[in-house]
Amino acid sequence: MLDGYRALARGLGERDLVPDVPGATARAIAGRAAAVFPAEAARLERAAATFDEVRYLGADATERSARDVLDTEHAVRTARPARTTTPAVPA
Repeated sequence: MLDGYRALARGLGERDLVPDVPGATARAIAGRAAAVFPAEAARLERAAATFDEVRYLGADATERSARDVLDTEHAVRTARPARTTTPAVPA
């Protein structure tokens, strides 16, 4: 599950859709990605919340939560990004 979210974040950076900002939180990445994939905004936020709960709050990753994160990663990886005039990271 954790690696699934990391793959999501890494993929966004590799596609130059969300810059790789050192120290960016899962929720910051989800917020930036939502600007590029507005149809996936709710899923991105849930995936980030799940990452935080498991990584930092000691929650157990369930099969369902892991599948949700992996499905979100797949949806974003295969989706066409929306055109935006707003930078992913404000200047």
